[in-house]
Amino acid sequence: MNKKVINIPTIILLICFSFLIFSCYSNKIDLSKSIDNNEVAKKAIFNFAKRNKLFKENLVFNVEIYNPLNKKILKTVSKNEKKWINEGVYENMIVVNIFGDNYYKNKYSTLENLSDITKPNQFVEIENKLFIWFDPKKGTDENTNEILKKYGVLTNGNKDSMNIINDAKKGADYYFCTNNLNKYKIINTNIATGYYKPPKLNCK
Repeated sequence: MNKKVINIPTIILLICFSFLIFSCYSNKIDLSKSIDNNEVAKKAIFNFAKRNKLFKENLVFNVEIYNPLNKKILKTVSKNEKKWINEGVYENMIVVNIFGDNYYKNKYSTLENLSDITKPNQFVEIENKLFIWFDPKKGTDENTNEILKKYGVLTNGNKDSMNIINDAKKGADYYFCTNNLNKYKIINTNIATGYYKPPKLNCK
């Protein structure tokens, strides 16, 4: 009677090879699709309010979420002209920008018109300060409108204020690993998000 001989090293090698294939497949999964951008924004906001010195400088803060963040490269398009070009995205990274708004008064109108498409519909209120942002997947409810009115951001008529940008004013950029939101770095800068090289994150 012939007995089958089990080759132990071969079996171990096959198991390791199968695990390697599974690991490679798992790493290709787009984790950013399962991330709630609003929850990431709140994580950045709570840290900002507790630890960032810029929290003291304003009453109202605008929040922007970049998921993904585009890679921007300054290229020469003609002899006398340079232009920022998008060349791909930064993988495994989500960025939250927090910027103090000095010109928030009557910035948005209750009127439904094209100029109000990006009217803030998400907010966080901390220590009598307001953080606002726009989520294209959600609508604006009456509670949000009341909060915006409370801080003078929302007017019942036409908008009175203008969008004025102070180039010297700093904001905070929070860079999170999409596969581990507990890994992040913070940059306080007056350079717009995406227009400087982001910090290196060890997201493995």
